[in-house]
Amino acid sequence: MRTDMKRLIFLLLLASCSLLPITAQSVAAFQKGDRVTFVGNSITDGGHYHSYIWLYYMTHFPKIRLWMANCGVGGDTAKDILARFDDDVLTKNPSVLTFTFGMNDSGYYEYNGADSADFARRKLEEAKQQFALCEEKLKSLKGVRLVMIGTSPYDQTSTFNNDIFAHKNDNMQRVISVQKEAAKRNGWEFLDFNTPMVALNKKMQESDPNFTLIGSDRIHPDNDGHMAMAYLFLEAQGMKGKKVADMELDAAKGKATKAENCRISKVKQTEGSLQFDCLAESLPFPLDTIAHGWGFNHGAAEVTKTIPSFIDDLSDEHLTVKGLQVGQYELSIDGTIIDTLSSTALSNGINLSQYRHTPQYQQALAVMALNETRWDVERRFREWAWVNYDFMMPAGHLNDNSEQGARKFRELSKDNAWLASKRGTYEQMVRPEVREAYKQEMDLLVDRIYELNQPKKHTFLLKEIDFAAPAAMEKTGNVRLLYWNIQNGMWDGQQDDYLRFTSWVAEQQPDICVWCEAQKLYKTGTADSERETEQECLDRWKRLAARYGHTYIYLSAHPDNYPQLITSKYPMENEKLISGNADTIVCHGASWYKVKIGKKRLNLVTLHTWPQGYGFKVPADKRNESRANFDGDKFRRAEMEYICKQTILSHPKAEKELWAMMGDFNSVSRVDNSKYQLPEDSPKFLVHDFIREQTPYEDLIKTLYPGSVVSSTGGGSRIDFMYLTPPLRKRVKKAGIVNDAYTKPVRSPQKISNFWYPSDHLPIIVDFAL
Repeated sequence: MRTDMKRLIFLLLLASCSLLPITAQSVAAFQKGDRVTFVGNSITDGGHYHSYIWLYYMTHFPKIRLWMANCGVGGDTAKDILARFDDDVLTKNPSVLTFTFGMNDSGYYEYNGADSADFARRKLEEAKQQFALCEEKLKSLKGVRLVMIGTSPYDQTSTFNNDIFAHKNDNMQRVISVQKEAAKRNGWEFLDFNTPMVALNKKMQESDPNFTLIGSDRIHPDNDGHMAMAYLFLEAQGMKGKKVADMELDAAKGKATKAENCRISKVKQTEGSLQFDCLAESLPFPLDTIAHGWGFNHGAAEVTKTIPSFIDDLSDEHLTVKGLQVGQYELSIDGTIIDTLSSTALSNGINLSQYRHTPQYQQALAVMALNETRWDVERRFREWAWVNYDFMMPAGHLNDNSEQGARKFRELSKDNAWLASKRGTYEQMVRPEVREAYKQEMDLLVDRIYELNQPKKHTFLLKEIDFAAPAAMEKTGNVRLLYWNIQNGMWDGQQDDYLRFTSWVAEQQPDICVWCEAQKLYKTGTADSERETEQECLDRWKRLAARYGHTYIYLSAHPDNYPQLITSKYPMENEKLISGNADTIVCHGASWYKVKIGKKRLNLVTLHTWPQGYGFKVPADKRNESRANFDGDKFRRAEMEYICKQTILSHPKAEKELWAMMGDFNSVSRVDNSKYQLPEDSPKFLVHDFIREQTPYEDLIKTLYPGSVVSSTGGGSRIDFMYLTPPLRKRVKKAGIVNDAYTKPVRSPQKISNFWYPSDHLPIIVDFAL
């Protein structure tokens, strides 16, 4: 009882960690020339973890050529593995062999029966007996390094449905203990997937009870689950923290100060620019966004939701540039624009693997595509193995390529729909010539991979762009507009009664301020809800606005907790509050204001659109499907059309008037696609395509800085926009994003959700001559 309690406490501690909860595990790294076989059941057979491990070695160690093989067969127990071991595994001449079992050995439906405890004991004893025979076989191998792997879990905690075999995974963990003891006894290596994956699941299920890494049947991990398994394996091999490259340069001195796993040459420094060549020893570790494999719904890239540090841990292509003059810099590699970055961000260092459109990442994607093709060909061999070992071998027709064998297959498949579904595979693979041709195809693919994966020298150029923050300059017009998404009502401002916030605003001398997320939802430094009476408080805003000299104030319509608020020196009136109608909901609301500036009338539209990839009000169990259908983008498109029809499109002469529309659009524009590299028909462009095609608005920042993607968020995407009609855009004197000592986003030290200090966005300031 005491031991069980200690185990429970340990698991709870693991689940409470915000980072990946991994126990100390160690597996020796693979060496050049290793032949690695991954032996297991359907999780290995139809899964990707072994392919992802090889992909890591292909990209990170391009000069260390390896060979790996999937030796899984669906439905196998330890007994089944032993029966095919000599013919299926040893014929591949492995130098390293990993061994996993337990999902099928532990049983299924009987866990919900009346004698489930007795059933669990019997299945455990059977597994011990069968594995003992495997252990004797494995002990007899010479010159083969053995790695015992504790199987990925059966998910018995997710609530996505009620079809659960209670306590099945508890028994699987007992089977894993048998493996672990055997490994210790024989001097084999051991790695457990189960315990850390259970902890990852439980951590994610705290906020989404329907979450699972394992998949729709609670047995087979989805691609993100397999990538988590690869992470665990590579972490145990000591790969966590190994840099793709670590480039550090001093721009003031015009020289490289660090070059880890790379060679830097031809450093050239001029006023406002820095250029150099770099030849890395590795490529980035690419993450596939497409769901591969029968029944899988998630791309491997979704692992970053569960393990946020994944890219930094396993694919850190680090670039640090110190000594730059304060300003904004356009980074290009081989002529491809990568991003616009502040001198501060470059001095702190960036991970280039976060950008999928760098030449080196594109090279890695080609390697990934070839490896995926190799995996697909290998799957034909595993389907053949399933037919051959699970059906033909028990019938006395192992490796029978004759017509007699074909008749036996047809006879067996009459009463077995699963077997019958493999008829096409059988009729191909039963022929030795076909198997040999496929083997040669895989060999050619691997040869091509090890030609294509060799890193290339790239030319990096940092060029200062004329994008000085207007807050650091004299006011260049007679009207200054300040827009900022201040995240949950300036979440961190409570600690000093917003004095730093209002002091900073006063320094900017704005005439009009537009604040997104103007409602105070949480207490400073916590995710605890603020008192309802303190959340939406216009009296507080009147007091704060007075500090920076504004007397006029309006709060937008907002069906939920994220309103916009506008304050002004100039008289203004609220023309329309926009929250939607029976057919269209504007989730965070929008508003149309008219500001009187002398004889001029300035129309200001504020908005904040739906932030999720799934559709509005979609139930939790339907969200993955909704994301795949781009329902979030489609909903934002509907919001935008409704807002525009209520505002600028209701004015027939608006293109000749002074209009501005601004806010957090939570969507990207195709004019920035040099950064995102999305397909031309991507639904992610729907919102801004509508604005560009159906309204007279012009994208202010893109108009001023056409060659750059100037982001106001820490993630690098441009989702804050300011659109102006041509008459107003022509009156712009200066515009910029302010990234100074106060506004620079800093992640909450407690890593609470996505909270940042002072906000997760940067402000935009525009000076007009009106």
